[in-house]
Amino acid sequence: MTNEIQNNQGNELKIKQLEAEVMSLMKDALPYFKKAESLSPNDGNVLTALFTIYKMLNDPLQNEFEKRVQVIKNGGRNNASYFKN
Repeated sequence: MTNEIQNNQGNELKIKQLEAEVMSLMKDALPYFKKAESLSPNDGNVLTALFTIYKMLNDPLQNEFEKRVQVIKNGGRNNASYFKN
């Protein structure tokens, strides 16, 4: 039983380390996706990536990019870039 508890504690630590690494990578990627969105405001992949990053960061901008993704999914086009050049 003690080994099982130690393994679970080790797994929890590893999970927290990996979560921190993912968050760091998301923050590092954000400026590149912002630039991509400024150049191509209707690229569904870029918009989805921005939505996902902001959602993971618990940033209110997730709502804006969720709307923008839905516009594309519904066959529409966004009028302008959120991150203007």
